[in-house]
Amino acid sequence: MENYVGDTCIENWNEYLDERLENFQVQKNRQPCLLLCIHAFSMVRTIGKGGGGKIVLATRKYDYKHFAIKITSKKSAVKTDCLIRFKNEMEILKAIDFPFVINLEFSFQDNNYWYYAMPFMQGGDLFTLITCLGVLSEDDAKFYAAQIVLALEYLHYLGVVHRDVKIENVLLDSNGYIKLTDFGFAKILPKTRRTYSFCGTPVYLSPEIIIQKGYGFSTDWWSFGVLIYEICSGHLPFTGRKHISLFENIIDCTYRMPVHFSYQLQSLITKLFVSDVSKRIGCTYRGVSDIKDAEWFSSYNWLDLCNKKYKPPYIPNVNGPLDHSLFDDFSSHKLKFSKQHLIQESFRSFNSE
Repeated sequence: MENYVGDTCIENWNEYLDERLENFQVQKNRQPCLLLCIHAFSMVRTIGKGGGGKIVLATRKYDYKHFAIKITSKKSAVKTDCLIRFKNEMEILKAIDFPFVINLEFSFQDNNYWYYAMPFMQGGDLFTLITCLGVLSEDDAKFYAAQIVLALEYLHYLGVVHRDVKIENVLLDSNGYIKLTDFGFAKILPKTRRTYSFCGTPVYLSPEIIIQKGYGFSTDWWSFGVLIYEICSGHLPFTGRKHISLFENIIDCTYRMPVHFSYQLQSLITKLFVSDVSKRIGCTYRGVSDIKDAEWFSSYNWLDLCNKKYKPPYIPNVNGPLDHSLFDDFSSHKLKFSKQHLIQESFRSFNSE
């Protein structure tokens, strides 16, 4: 089987993961060595907004290369007590390197803002895809889900828990393959430790986050289950008029299994939606191997997938490298610059090559 896209050539999965872990440890500690200015870019359009800032499609003037640049206000970061969160995100982004995970190209800052540039993923996100195409067939859904499995296996091997796996955070490149993005809630977590932060998207939260007794990588596998259910059914498994009723349904695993789901998919979903973390698939002593060996994924050769040897079920219809038609239209506003160094010391370590 020839590569469908890209030049990835992974022959031994375990050796590859060890190599990626070593690279991660080196890169996350690298020192700043490149300073840029926002005026070196032409702003095309705002393509995303969120609590962490806005994302702008920009073109670098000297080589006309396009990037998605996330712009965060330093003042806002300090005011909302999010400085540690942004530092964690930067430390992780500058060190990760995997076919199905977004990567940081470079970052820089000025007196008011912190900028980090990532590849522009023209295909939009999974939310846009199912909005346009409707419910995905299980075969099509499996293509995206399998890549997320590999992305989470990679991140967990590095000791990174994502904590916000959802369809809006799965982007498609122009060839139809995915990248997991948005590391705003991500955290580097030693495998023997737990974290207690209440964070993420409510409908995707795991029981262990809600009850606040500590959790680890298990929470990502619960969210993964929600994602699979959603793209195959068109709706979320856990709902509630208010957060309290939503959280009760999540803790009690109260949901309806769609009758059109195959037996293999129902089996996987049932094993993912288990409140007892020690019994949840992906969290036992065999780890992710149980998920990769699940009958629903039996048709996939995981190494071939990582080498991008499968033809994507959907190729984004884009015209040229600046086509942003698959992104929502966000009104743009001008950046406000200051001659004063605002809380500069707090952000001094944020630049990277």
